[in-house]
Amino acid sequence: MKYLLIIIGIVLLSVPSRASFHYVAQPTADVGLAGRVLTDDNLTEVAPLPIYTITAYTLSPDETDKDYCIGAGNHNLCELQKTTRICASRDLPLHTKIFIKGIGECVVMDRMNSRYHNRIDILMKDRESAIKWGIRKLPVNVLDN
Repeated sequence: MKYLLIIIGIVLLSVPSRASFHYVAQPTADVGLAGRVLTDDNLTEVAPLPIYTITAYTLSPDETDKDYCIGAGNHNLCELQKTTRICASRDLPLHTKIFIKGIGECVVMDRMNSRYHNRIDILMKDRESAIKWGIRKLPVNVLDN
């Protein structure tokens, strides 16, 4: 019985928390979804967003590997980071666009180590920015995959 309770506890701890709700506009006669105008009259609560652990990394050999510019999808991340916010995840498919509260949009273009789950790593331009970012728990909205 003791071991069963421990296993149940581990399973419950591994499920991402869902504490943050997001809202979508319902189409009205005047404003459609494309208008993105939200009022109290056309808001509907939908499923809560999953909370992920958000960390940061840089494209340096000591944080990646010897081919530090080449991501998991075989793209040149050194060039892509000039025009696109890039992130890494083990849980989301490559090329998935996500929205992270406080960060904005980013595209999953790289992978994290297999030991990390429910975690997203944001590519930063320098080590100081990555260290300053630290570790945060934030809601993540999958926009497109």
